[in-house]
Amino acid sequence: MLHNVSLRAAGYMGRTLQASDMQIHLYAFSLEIALRIIIQVSLYLIVAWFFGVFWNAVFVLLALAGFRSYSGGAQLKIFPRCLLFTGLLTASLVAIALPAWPAWVVYTFAVLSFIYASIVTVKWVPAGLKGRLLRNEDNKRRQKIKTVLFLLFCSTVCVILEIYNQRLLVQGVLMGLATSCFLTTPRGYKALGYVDRLYDCLEGGCRR
Repeated sequence: MLHNVSLRAAGYMGRTLQASDMQIHLYAFSLEIALRIIIQVSLYLIVAWFFGVFWNAVFVLLALAGFRSYSGGAQLKIFPRCLLFTGLLTASLVAIALPAWPAWVVYTFAVLSFIYASIVTVKWVPAGLKGRLLRNEDNKRRQKIKTVLFLLFCSTVCVILEIYNQRLLVQGVLMGLATSCFLTTPRGYKALGYVDRLYDCLEGGCRR
C-alpha cells in the first residue's frame, strides 16, 4: 500500500517538476521510506511516552530513522514485520542506552561510531536502489552528500547534549546511528534476511 501511494505521489511530483523517469523512481523510493518512518516513529513515541522514556526514544529514533532516510538500507518484506521488528529494536536500544556509561566508553564509542558511519557512507550509500538508479553517479553523490550533512548534524547534537550534561541522550544517538549504519551494509541485509525467514517460519511453518 505504501509503495503504491509513494509511486502515485512521486508521479505527480515528477510531472509537476518535469522530472525524468529515473528521478521519479528516486522520489518514490525516498517517499516510501519517509512514510514508513513517519508512521513508525509516531507509534513508537506514543509507547515511549507511556513508559516514561520519551526523550530517550526521540534521540535513538533521530539517528536510527534519520540516517536510513538518506542512506537507504535493508528492510523486511512487508510493513507489519518492519513495524514490529523496529519497535523491538528501538526498545532494546533505549534499554541499552539508559544506564550511564563511563565517560571513556561514551567518547570511544562516539569516535568509532562516526568513523564507522563515514566508511558506510563512502562504501554503501545509497543502499537499496536498483537498476539504473544505482549506477547513476549524480544520484549516488547527492545521497552521499545528504548523508554526510546528517552525520554533521548528529555530531553537533551530541556535542550540545554533552555540554548540557545529557549524556544518556548522547548514548541514545550513538546507539541509533551505529545500528542504522549496520543495516545499510551487506551484513545488515543478510541479518534481516534471517529475520524474514524467522517470520516465515512463525507464520507458515519452516520449510526443510
